[in-house]
Amino acid sequence: IHTRYCIWGDWSDLGKDDHYFLNCSFRIDQKKVIIAKQSLPEIQVSIANKTRLYQPEASLRQYATEHGLDPENFSVITGAEKKRWAMGCFPADLERDIRCYQGGIKRNEDTRKYHKFLTDRDRLVGEELLRCSIVKSGLSTTWLDELMKEWEKTYNQFVQIFN
Repeated sequence: IHTRYCIWGDWSDLGKDDHYFLNCSFRIDQKKVIIAKQSLPEIQVSIANKTRLYQPEASLRQYATEHGLDPENFSVITGAEKKRWAMGCFPADLERDIRCYQGGIKRNEDTRKYHKFLTDRDRLVGEELLRCSIVKSGLSTTWLDELMKEWEKTYNQFVQIFN
């Protein structure tokens, strides 16, 4: 679900005629945004006596393989993770990280000492869920691609300086 204020989510628990009113102070000054129902395709599988939502996303599997992690476990997206990104705002979190990296570069200060950045997995999961929602809605992913390029460029510059 997308608005121009980057409220995204999987609101599959809503009925087709239901609406969800969200107060979002950081971007839209408590204006109400009606969010319509949209759900992502999912397959429920049982893993270690827990039912989890499994989405075989290629980039998650690729990242796991490249970093010597188990692709099966790494690509499992739990219901809690889906809710986190449904209730949160991935683009806003990513933009915050970009600003913190840029601030650290400008001040020549490693901001990882006092700021908790998105983990690689959080970033990948958030991007995949968001991209899937955009594609399902028939909208262009160009702005997301540009945001991810900006994050990657800023992150690489930061890492070159502070690693």
